[in-house]
Amino acid sequence: MSHWYVLFVRGGYEQEINEFFNLEGLASFIPKKDEIFIWQGKKFIVQKPLYKNYLFIESDLSQLQLSQLLKSFKQRKEGIIKLLAYEDEETPALSQEEQRFLERLLNKNKVLETSIGYIENDIVVITEGPLVGFESSITKIDRHKRRATLNVDICGRLTEVNVSLEILKKI
Repeated sequence: MSHWYVLFVRGGYEQEINEFFNLEGLASFIPKKDEIFIWQGKKFIVQKPLYKNYLFIESDLSQLQLSQLLKSFKQRKEGIIKLLAYEDEETPALSQEEQRFLERLLNKNKVLETSIGYIENDIVVITEGPLVGFESSITKIDRHKRRATLNVDICGRLTEVNVSLEILKKI
């Protein structure tokens, strides 16, 4: 099983660095999310980065090998800041649990699609989409903007992520 590493990059450089890494033979990707917008009565779905300033690298390389490779890339490519790592450990790869969680949320194109659900007695019930079974991870819902806030662990740090959730009704 390959590991997922998380790279912190300068804002606005995500796509450029992603293309650079893929040309250099590293499988990198920017996890995205679908966002629902309603403009002039029409619904649009737009894809945006799931995490701002983060680039994910999928690799069988060890932490040391990847760190050395990134040092050489930093000299040739502007915008690479650092590899995220656990505060108390040497390995910067996501834990298997964190990686499986994200793999379950993202589709094959690394996009978190819109989920659909309803609210019954102030409890969120997801009926369709990647959030099915993750109701306990939802900390906040904005029905007007069609968004939910999830708590997600990345390198041992709890981060909030806004994702699309369409609540069809409240019972």
